[in-house]
Amino acid sequence: MAKSTPKTTPAQLKIDFLDEYRRLKTSKAQAARQVGTTFQQVIGWKKTDPIFAEKLELVEEEITDEIEAGIKECALTLKDKKDAVLAIYYHKGRKPQFRDNYKVQIEGQISLAELCKQGAQK
Repeated sequence: MAKSTPKTTPAQLKIDFLDEYRRLKTSKAQAARQVGTTFQQVIGWKKTDPIFAEKLELVEEEITDEIEAGIKECALTLKDKKDAVLAIYYHKGRKPQFRDNYKVQIEGQISLAELCKQGAQK
């Protein structure tokens, strides 16, 4: 994708960005550079333009679906375990429901000092 010209409208620049992001499947920053804008501008559009934000979310979901299909293919064919591990961690980053959860919930009243003391005894 060629960089947009100064005469390119913001609406066209948004379309060009979404197309380039979908094509590259890499980072929003790289897609933004390719079309002649910045990552900060993309974040600004996301915050101020609900239609753009919705379309961006759809493109991200398309990319995630393609990655998920690749993970499944890798798992089914057992091509290279290193690739599978990398894909799994990438997928965890994009799909919060697959992340490891390290939240610790403490109920009741206990001081931090007492909690540390109990942990040291174990």
